[in-house]
Amino acid sequence: MKYKYASNKALKYPKTKKCFDILVVIGLLLLLIKFGLFIYVKTSGNDIGFLNNDILYSILPLLIMIIGVAGSEVLNRKPK
Repeated sequence: MKYKYASNKALKYPKTKKCFDILVVIGLLLLLIKFGLFIYVKTSGNDIGFLNNDILYSILPLLIMIIGVAGSEVLNRKPK
């Protein structure tokens, strides 16, 4: 029986997969911080200077998550 994913087998690069999983978590945390700051700005009326239409601020959490998920999936398909 062939498996599509190596979930029940030893991975070839477990430390690298762990790094990609950490990237996903970092991206998720940045996204949550971004939403929290957005809600804070909208409810309080205060303005945070470094958040004014910065493209890096808008896309960075999503890019980190996409890179993390893609790398994790690629490494998950490579068993030992």
